[in-house]
Amino acid sequence: MAKKKKRKHKKQKDIVFFIQCGAFLLCVLSVFLAYKVLFHSFNLSDLSFKKTPKLLQQISGVQSMEQAQKDTSEVCEFRHGTTGVCGSGEEDVTEPLVAVIVENHKDAQPLSGIAQADIVYEAPAEGGIPRFLAFFRENTLVEKVGPVRSARPYFLDWLGEYGTPLFFHVGGSPESLRRIAQEGVRDMDEFSRSWYFWRSTKRHAPHNTYTSGKLWKGAGEKYGNGSVSSKKRWKFETLPVCEHDCITMIDVDYFYTHEWWYESDENRYLRNQFRRPHVDENGEQISASTVIVQYVDARVIDSVGRLDIETSGSGNALVFQGGRVAEGVWKKDATSGITEWFDDYGEHIPLHPGNIWIEIVSRTDGKVVYK
Repeated sequence: MAKKKKRKHKKQKDIVFFIQCGAFLLCVLSVFLAYKVLFHSFNLSDLSFKKTPKLLQQISGVQSMEQAQKDTSEVCEFRHGTTGVCGSGEEDVTEPLVAVIVENHKDAQPLSGIAQADIVYEAPAEGGIPRFLAFFRENTLVEKVGPVRSARPYFLDWLGEYGTPLFFHVGGSPESLRRIAQEGVRDMDEFSRSWYFWRSTKRHAPHNTYTSGKLWKGAGEKYGNGSVSSKKRWKFETLPVCEHDCITMIDVDYFYTHEWWYESDENRYLRNQFRRPHVDENGEQISASTVIVQYVDARVIDSVGRLDIETSGSGNALVFQGGRVAEGVWKKDATSGITEWFDDYGEHIPLHPGNIWIEIVSRTDGKVVYK
């Protein structure tokens, strides 16, 4: 009887011992897993995104941290300096640009060719009605671009950031025409080189002047191909796609309101105007990989309502891409420099490869809402 009790007691002690060992191993395993998860996530975040914290303020919306690291590690030997799109050779990096002033008046709709532009600046003109400075690669054979309108001095300041592109416009303000003559702009003014434009009989002036990729290619062959700026361009980085808790709408209030709606399936922003999709003449909705809001000083300078718009110095900026926003500043040292965008740490905000729309908004009168 006593032996049976001893065996039973020993068996109970063995069970307790194994339970204690199991609990200890489970505790060690839990600590190990917690350590790996905590520090693995930290290292990925720190290595990939520490210099743009606000750009990824909704990091829970990306597919995974591993995917984020993979997406941002793309190596590209030949990256185009203005869009960051990977090319196949040096010619893709150095291909010069063509610039066209395109109006955005209600009577000018639908626009032509604007959806194929690499970079577009949208800035107000007289009466607050915006115009576009649209940049295309010189070899882009766009069938029709316009309506083409007149130049303004602030467009020339941005034009100078991209080397010596051919500049297509229809006249301009007195100050802009004076500067074009003095600064050696590769000028394609319809008033002096009308053979690089045509006027549509289906529209009334001044909303009926157009050019095309075929025409500007001919101009390049006759007057020489332009050169791209040798100054260092922006930092490009393939950024992760937001899946939830994304910023899906950007509302920009000019003379009239237009919106950018984020489409996660395409990782692009689709443009609406007049409360409907903003489509070009071919039925293609205007879209962008990156939308940048650049706050500037703007003031009326004459009785006609012409504006003086700040193009150098610094100011607040919002950079929208991948369903997120980076709050920072824009800086340009002088009118001959290049505009750059920086985060709160003073580091360049990386731009997602693709076409870019830059919204020029008055510090005092402009209004931008996003959610």
